[in-house]
Amino acid sequence: FARVVAGGELADGDVLVRTARPHPEWNLAYLSGALYGEEREREGEPEARWTQGHRQLEELCGLERLGLFGWRIEAQKLLEKMEGGATEGQITHGGGDPAASKRTEVSTRTWTQRLLSRTNPEPDPALAVVALCGRRDPHPDDPNDSHYCRRRLPARAHDTDDHDDAGTYTFVPVRGLLGHGNFTNVTDRATCGITEERAVLFQSLENYQEILAHPRLGTLLGGADALARGLFGEQVLVRGRTSAQVCVGDVYSAHSSSLVVEVASPRKVCGSMDGKFGGPHGAASLRVHANATAAAGWFARVTTAGTLSEGDALVLTARPHPRWTLERVAAALYGEGTDGQRCANRAVWKRSRRELEELVGLEQLGENEWREEARRLLEAMDGGGHRWTLRYVAVSLADMVRQRWREGVKDAAVMWGWVHIIVLVNILLEAMR
Repeated sequence: FARVVAGGELADGDVLVRTARPHPEWNLAYLSGALYGEEREREGEPEARWTQGHRQLEELCGLERLGLFGWRIEAQKLLEKMEGGATEGQITHGGGDPAASKRTEVSTRTWTQRLLSRTNPEPDPALAVVALCGRRDPHPDDPNDSHYCRRRLPARAHDTDDHDDAGTYTFVPVRGLLGHGNFTNVTDRATCGITEERAVLFQSLENYQEILAHPRLGTLLGGADALARGLFGEQVLVRGRTSAQVCVGDVYSAHSSSLVVEVASPRKVCGSMDGKFGGPHGAASLRVHANATAAAGWFARVTTAGTLSEGDALVLTARPHPRWTLERVAAALYGEGTDGQRCANRAVWKRSRRELEELVGLEQLGENEWREEARRLLEAMDGGGHRWTLRYVAVSLADMVRQRWREGVKDAAVMWGWVHIIVLVNILLEAMR
């Protein structure tokens, strides 16, 4: 239920943009579960019951915007019972059947675990811009600070030519964010190091939260402040969706300007991520996990230039491929191979040919590292992938040599032996052309 604060009109196709969230910790799923969500075996009118602490119940009763009927009134009655001497974890209000109360008694820990495992199938269609990040120089005293050097751009910018108004920054096709450096993952000198499909790198707080919750990788981010600087090199940090809730070809329009962006592909990371954060190497590394789950964010092309600032909303206006989430694309290409293939960042295909043909046919999918790899795999199914196979032998060997070098295996005879193999494979490639 919602109250109408200001009158107005609404029509099919209109967009409702969230402009305030005074109580982010009290989402409706939590509220409903806390009062009515535990298993009930009784039939008839549901009874309110509280298994949380006294402080949480006081906080709930203090929510002025909470509806009275069925919610705030019930919470106040439970609080009165608790303050009257009832035991926490056994507070009920309703039928008063002791047997029913005993059947529905669930510990706070059980409810918390159930809450943490719950996912929202229909997230807010608008992404909230949390921070904008630009390039910065590496810290001279930190050897691991040479990768993804970003700083948070001021919300109230100074008098420079990088923005139109205070805290407002301009994004244009191909170049992306003006005046603060780009994510130069693709060598294209004609456009200052980027291609149009990688104009902007996005990352979400939800992706960071999933990594932090990982039992093995969560500690790698340490106390680093993702809001102060883009840890993974992103220019735009948003709140509202994980990569499992963003699809190839999604179109987002800025609510406050003419800016329009189109999602092109997940972001595939290299060994620099392991160099920056440390941790395990090989199949258990953060790099391999991020590539298989699209947890490192996503690239987008700018289709219409415009401005963006902290607090702006990016509203989803089109979704041509709802089946192809970024997580699905990443898992299909880089998450289902052997440990060796995943360590080498090699794309493999374990699914049906029809699904692969569908992936190749996604016009909005970024070419580099994604659509070209899917096309290569489709050609290999038809028996024309021998050149690509040799190429990947060379690439995989080169990646292995670099990885062994980082791990301290620097024996000259061993290293030169692998180098010679790489050279021979490349000679064969040239001869076959």
